[in-house]
Amino acid sequence: MNGVLDIVIFCKDTNSSKNWYEKVGFEYLREHEGMFWFKVGDGEIMLHPTDVQSNTDAVFQLVVKEVEPLFENIIEKELTPLDFSNGEKVITEPIIQPWGYKEFCLRDPDGYIWAFVQKPN
Repeated sequence: MNGVLDIVIFCKDTNSSKNWYEKVGFEYLREHEGMFWFKVGDGEIMLHPTDVQSNTDAVFQLVVKEVEPLFENIIEKELTPLDFSNGEKVITEPIIQPWGYKEFCLRDPDGYIWAFVQKPN
């Protein structure tokens, strides 16, 4: 295996989800028949329309070089950063997990959890 091509995320309203992902800062790539692709590192995520309620128990963890600038950007865009290790508590700054990760999480419009993680040096 050489890498991940796509992570497919099933969405009730891909247009609304597209707007949310752009607001967070994901790099938009293309659209085809209601599906939207965004660049994540060397791979992509695809927003795929569905009429079925998806299982949203997955957590997607993305590594960032510095979590604070992204956190500040999230606050400026009036998104709600959360600490999922503490019952979805709303946070005012990134948290440092006992294992050393500095992070915050967001829940997207379809309920998926996205963690933005800065690894320790």
